[in-house]
Parts: sequence; C-alpha cells; structure tokens
Amino acid sequence: MLKSILKIITLVMLCTLFVGCDLINPEKIKVIHAGKIVSFEELETSWNDELRTLIKTEKGTFTIHGLFSGFHDTNSWVNVYSNGLKYFCVEHESYCHLMY
Repeated sequence: MLKSILKIITLVMLCTLFVGCDLINPEKIKVIHAGKIVSFEELETSWNDELRTLIKTEKGTFTIHGLFSGFHDTNSWVNVYSNGLKYFCVEHESYCHLMY
C-alpha cells in the first residue's frame, strides 16, 4: 500500500517537473478579439449532460460550458492560456466562460 502511494506521489512530481507549473497557475498567452456578439442560444443536450451555449459573434461561433446571458453588440474576446484552456469573455462581465 505504501509503495503504491509513493509511486503516485513520484508520478505527480515527475509530471509537474516536465510540464511545469502551467497546470497550477497557467499564464495567459494570447487574447483573440472575437468581435461583437450577434446572437446566442442554449444547445440541446441529453438529460445528464452539462448545459452548453452557442455564441455567434462577428468573427466566429463559440461553444461554452453553462448558460450565457448577455447583450447583443457587446464586445467579446477569447483568452488562451498556456495549459491549453480557452475562455470566452465579454466586456460587461467580471468573469469569463470556459470554452469547449
């Protein structure tokens, strides 16, 4: 039992060593301006799936986790982080939405 716990701890330490601290505290590496919001709608999912929202902007279509409520003609952008995660942001909210 103790050997398996030590193996797991060693594996986590090695992964952190090779990957770096990006998993713990990722760095924002890029901001992509998505233009103004044109429309948004909740996507139908199965009963046990997470809620999703499809957001259409002047420069593309984005799918986010959860529900979105906002205003048309609101500026938006995408924050890209060093760990690969992307977040959709709008100017009237103090937080961003995790993207698929």
